[in-house]
Amino acid sequence: MKEQYGVMVCGHGSRDTGAVEEFQAVAQGLKERLPQYET
Repeated sequence: MKEQYGVMVCGHGSRDTGAVEEFQAVAQGLKERLPQYET
C-alpha cells in the first residue's frame, strides 16, 4: 500500500474580520503551494 500524507489546518474561529481573513489567506496559500492535496 502506498503511504499517503495529509495537511490539516485548524483554527478556533473568530468574530474578528481581520483574523478570519488572515486564516483564509494561510489556507489559500497552502492550497496553492501544495496542489497535490485535495481540499
